[in-house]
Amino acid sequence: MIEFVRGQATAPDVVVTSMALARRLGKTGVVVGNGPGWVGSRIHERCTLEIRSLEKEGARPEDIQAALYNFGMSVNSAGREETKADAPRVRSVSDQEIVDRTVYAMINEGARILEEKIALRAVDIDIIHIHGFGFPAHRGGPMWFADTVDLSRVHKRICEFRGAYGSRWEPAALLERLAAEGSIFAQFDRDISRTAS
Repeated sequence: MIEFVRGQATAPDVVVTSMALARRLGKTGVVVGNGPGWVGSRIHERCTLEIRSLEKEGARPEDIQAALYNFGMSVNSAGREETKADAPRVRSVSDQEIVDRTVYAMINEGARILEEKIALRAVDIDIIHIHGFGFPAHRGGPMWFADTVDLSRVHKRICEFRGAYGSRWEPAALLERLAAEGSIFAQFDRDISRTAS
C-alpha cells in the first residue's frame, strides 16, 4: 500500500502517473492530503498510544495481542512491541475493552482526519488500514466497522472513555454529527462523491 500525498501545487497528471506506478508495482495506491502523519501512520500512532495506556493500567502485552488477534488483526499490526513482563498488574482488562479502546481510537482519529480533509473519503482510510496495517478485511476497515456497529453506539462508548481517561478521547466533531443525525460514514462518502461531481 502506498499513500500519495497531494500538495497544493500537485498537478492532476502527477496524481494519475503515481497511481499508475502503484498498479505497475502491484501496490494499492491512495491519494491523501498533506498533514502530520498523513493517514495510516497517524491512526496507527493513536492506536499504539492506547495500547501503551492499557499496559500501564495492568493489561498484559500477550493478552492485548491475543484480543486483537481474535478480533482479526494480523500479528503486530496494532503496534505491539516487547515490553517488560513484570509490569505491575493494576486491574484486569477484558478482551472487549481492549478491542473497543484500540479500534474506537482508530475510528475517532479517522473521523478527525476526514474533518481536516487529509483523507477525502472514509473508504480511503479503510483501504489504507486493510492493505497497509493489517486491519481485518472481513471487518471492512475501521470506518466501515464503525458503521456496522452503529455510530451512535461508537460515539457513546467514546464519551464513556472520555469520562474515564480524559481529553484524548474527545469525540471528533464529524463523528458526533453523524451519530446525532443517525448517519454513517458510507453516507458521508456518498455525499462527498455527489459534491465532487
